[in-house]
Amino acid sequence: MMGSNNPGGAGGGGGMAPGTGAGGSDGRHDDEAVLTEFLSSLMDYNPTIPDELVEHYLGRSGFHCPDLRLTRLVAVAAQKFISDIASDSLQYVNPQPHQFAFSPQCISSVGALQSQGCSTCQR
Repeated sequence: MMGSNNPGGAGGGGGMAPGTGAGGSDGRHDDEAVLTEFLSSLMDYNPTIPDELVEHYLGRSGFHCPDLRLTRLVAVAAQKFISDIASDSLQYVNPQPHQFAFSPQCISSVGALQSQGCSTCQR
């Protein structure tokens, strides 16, 4: 298998190097065009997390970049991360009605509260 490291040599493993072959450079060009379009669309978007706050924490971590598009990209990623955490925690805190409907502990607790005259349990 010594010939597999030979670029462009015969006897390779059937794989093509990135950016070579039919359509390889076109795919890379398409990816760059999509990335450029996405980064330019970030200039029109006003993220929830202010640019100054993102720049402050990026600066504290040692990252300094004058490109506002990159700062907004980090802001959008942070916003998505926080949104996912909030969504997951909301699903964890709000149990589904069927989860506790037949729980013996829940039924005995409701029965005990009803016997003591708890008005919220008498629905």
